Parts: sequence; structure tokens; C-alpha cells
Amino acid sequence: MKDRLMVNQLADVYIYGHIHKPYIRYINGKMVNNTGSVGLPFDGLAQPSYVLIDIGGNGVQASIVRTNYDLAGLVEDIEASDYPQKDVLTNLLIKASV
Repeated sequence: MKDRLMVNQLADVYIYGHIHKPYIRYINGKMVNNTGSVGLPFDGLAQPSYVLIDIGGNGVQASIVRTNYDLAGLVEDIEASDYPQKDVLTNLLIKASV
């Protein structure tokens, strides 16, 4: 990963997404953040997540922030819609896992 993704020697913080699993890690002194997912988390917690980065005089601090939303209401809306494979989508939303 380091050889492919961490090629910019000037960067101290790397932020990315796509895997829907929020985390903060340190690799060779560099901070690596995955933002998670606002709409479809895959880490087992059915709550949207994002990363908050604070860059200041004391360095860089990061935290994963979780928020609540009306999951039951969303599931009801999907079930009442003509969305294809709505059972698959609602299952993903409820379990927050693949």
C-alpha cells in the first residue's frame, strides 16, 4: 500500500473512501483515514460516518464522527417503492454489513 498510495513525500495525511469502513491508521508516520459512508456503512454500525480533520498549531488530529438518522423510515420508504432488489438494499442498510 505504501509504495502505491503514499508516493507524495510532502503529505502527512491521506484521506480516502470507497470501502465504506471508517478508520484512522498510522503507517510509517503518516495518518491514513477512510471516511466510511454516509449512506451505506459496511462496518456493522447502521449509522452514517465521516472523518473530521483538525489541522492546527499542535499538529493534525482526526476523529470519526457518527450520526443518527431515521433508518426505520428509510426502510419503509424503500419497501414502498419500486426500487429493484429492495430486499437486498434494506438488508444492507439494517445490517450495515455485506
